[in-house]
Amino acid sequence: MGLNNVGVGIKVEVTRAGWVVSDLVRKGPAALNGKIHVGDLIVSVNGTRIQGASSALAPMMIGLPGTEVEIGVRRKPGGEVMRV
Repeated sequence: MGLNNVGVGIKVEVTRAGWVVSDLVRKGPAALNGKIHVGDLIVSVNGTRIQGASSALAPMMIGLPGTEVEIGVRRKPGGEVMRV
C-alpha cells in the first residue's frame, strides 16, 4: 500500500520490513534536505518506533506539510539508524 505525499514530502510504501521511502516529492522538504533517500526504512518518528504500526498512522505521525519532525531511517538491513 502506498501513501502519497506524507507531510515532509515523501511517499511511503508499507512492506514486510516496514515503512520504506518509495519516492521523494520534487522540491519537497525531504528532497531539498537531501538526507532521506528512496529505499530508506523509516524506523521512528519523533523518537517513537513505528515497527508494526498501521500505514494509516503515517500521515498522523509524519505530519501535515509544514510540520517539523525527526525521522529515524536505516539505509541497509542491520545498519545504523540515522536521525534526520
